[in-house]
Order: sequence, then structure tokens, then C-alpha cells
Amino acid sequence: MVLIESALAMGRVKALLNFIDAVAEWSGKIFQYFVYLLVGVVVYDVVMRYAFHTPTLWGFEVSYFLYGAFFMLGGAYTLLHKGHVRVDVLYSHLSLRTRAIIDSICYLALFFLFFGAILWGGLDYALTSWALGEHTASAWAPPLYWFKMVIPLAAFLLLLQGLAEFIRSLTLAVKGVKL
Repeated sequence: MVLIESALAMGRVKALLNFIDAVAEWSGKIFQYFVYLLVGVVVYDVVMRYAFHTPTLWGFEVSYFLYGAFFMLGGAYTLLHKGHVRVDVLYSHLSLRTRAIIDSICYLALFFLFFGAILWGGLDYALTSWALGEHTASAWAPPLYWFKMVIPLAAFLLLLQGLAEFIRSLTLAVKGVKL
């Protein structure tokens, strides 16, 4: 009976991990299109500036917003696909279980604290901007509050994917089972 309950619990955990992975995958697939928009804006701005001598008022800021959003919102997708920079000088020579122990400790001691602080501070930062109706100081003066909302959204997506990675590491460290 205990084995059946344990198998059901592991099945639920695996379903949760699959859901979190799907969110990271889905968000990464959507936010990748920001690069195409960015290229379009930059090409348009360069052509207008150098071919027609009529630079846009909005080109720089829109490219700034698109690149910033792409960079921040792609973090969870990158974590899912193990694309973040890692120093593997010693780590790669360790056993899978030892790596999982190190990963579990690092997620608890560093990752969750850091991105929790970014989520907390970023949400306050964005909500303050939203409440003020903040705009940029340029001649075009687009709203800035929506861009600042990217910070807590990106932190939330990273924390969610980090939770999945932590659960995988902890399960491997404690039970020796890879999820």
C-alpha cells in the first residue's frame, strides 16, 4: 500500500514538473519572437536614418524595450534547457548524486533568495511605476510601467522553473531517482 501511495505521489510530482516545464517552454517559444521584432525595428530605424535622413523618435526605445524583455523573459526557458553559464571544472567530474546535492544546496542558499528578492523588489518597483503612470523622458515619451512589469514576471518564471529544477535535484540527491 505504501508503495502505491508513493508511486501516486511521484506521479503527481512528475505531472507538476511537466506542467512547469511546459510553462517555461511555452513562454520561451513566445518570447523568442521579440528578436524578430527587434531586428525589424532596428533595420527600419537604420534605413530611415541613413537612407532617408529621417530618424525615428521611437526606434531606440522600442529596441531597448524588446531586447530587455527578450533577455529577461527567456531566462526560464534557458534554465529548462540548461543553457545558463556554469563553471564545470570540478562539477563535471562528480557523480550525478553529488551534483544533485550541490545543486539542491545552491538552489536553496542562492537561487531562491536572489530571485525571490528580485521578484519582491521588482514587483514593488513596477507597481510604483504603474501607480505613477511613469513614462520615459524622451520626446516620444512612451509608457514605462509595462516594461517594468517584465522584471517581476521574469523573476516569477525563473523561480517557477527553479522550483522544478530544485525538486529534480533534491529527488536525485535523497532517493537516487532521476525525474
